[in-house]
Amino acid sequence: MGIFVQGVWLLNQGETPFVTLRGSHLLGDHFSVVLYLLAPVYRLFPHPATLLWLQTIALSTGALPVYLLAAQRLGSRWWGALLALVYLMYPPLQYLNLFDVHPESFAVPSLL
Repeated sequence: MGIFVQGVWLLNQGETPFVTLRGSHLLGDHFSVVLYLLAPVYRLFPHPATLLWLQTIALSTGALPVYLLAAQRLGSRWWGALLALVYLMYPPLQYLNLFDVHPESFAVPSLL
């Protein structure tokens, strides 16, 4: 978590995101451009929990496309709601959001 907190903080300060915890550029290991989009929000709310909240919002918005796809394909809003609930209760999705920030998690709603 410290890697991404330091990297996003450096981005919102307009600095080169060289993360001292890793000893490399923030984008040197993974190409996580979404961190540039998170930097302005982090500037408004500079706390590590901000990144966790943004990740939670991103993952939970994935329930909407699941609902829409299921309701359209199955022809029932109830099935759509049930599958959206199954998406939200999926253990790997919950574990992904448990304790750490994962830039890849911000891609989940857009992939759905």
